[in-house]
Amino acid sequence: INWGAGDRIVFLSDVDGWPHLYSVPAAGGQATLLTPGDFMVEYVAMTPDRTSVVYNANTGADRNDSQRRHIFRVPVDQAKPVALSSGASMEWAPAITGDGSTVAYIGATAQIPPLPYVRPLGGGQARELNVHLIPDDFPLQQLVTPEDVTWKAPDGLTIHGQLFKPANLRPGDHLPAVVFVHGGPPRQMLLGWHYMFYYSNGYAVNQYLANHGYVVLSVNYRLG
Repeated sequence: INWGAGDRIVFLSDVDGWPHLYSVPAAGGQATLLTPGDFMVEYVAMTPDRTSVVYNANTGADRNDSQRRHIFRVPVDQAKPVALSSGASMEWAPAITGDGSTVAYIGATAQIPPLPYVRPLGGGQARELNVHLIPDDFPLQQLVTPEDVTWKAPDGLTIHGQLFKPANLRPGDHLPAVVFVHGGPPRQMLLGWHYMFYYSNGYAVNQYLANHGYVVLSVNYRLG
């Protein structure tokens, strides 16, 4: 729960089946859905002037963004979210600097593990914080980009997964395959490095297997 400008209380609720941001006058009244759509809001930060909320969600302009995370900003009193990041990368855990000019967050791609970044809150290019966290001999160029795949369960539900294929895979090749079985059903695997420690390790293992000639299917179970 956050106290926004204009005496509006901002909170998360999954009343429509998705965790979304709402705001309601502190004096009571009708709650306003700030982030409509088929996606989930996760990490949330209030701007210093309390007029906006910055958050990450699994949505965006690309059809595969449901399998990623991007940063957005929305006013506390109206459903007008604006994307602050986009593309094939993933961004999460935003934090706003005290002067309200910059958003810091953790970002990753299919190849680059999670690192801290900053970008202007009003829009602009991201900048990696030069902290030399990746060893020089880390095999970035050998990591593949997993594909978003779907299939129908016997009861008709569409299931999502990430398919890791060896870089030298050719049509007609027959290779050993692994189904990656991960933990709790709510955990959504992504099209890149994960933001949770355990699943970041699991992602690394999947990359390792693909590098050694295995096809790997990572399944997002029903709550994922």
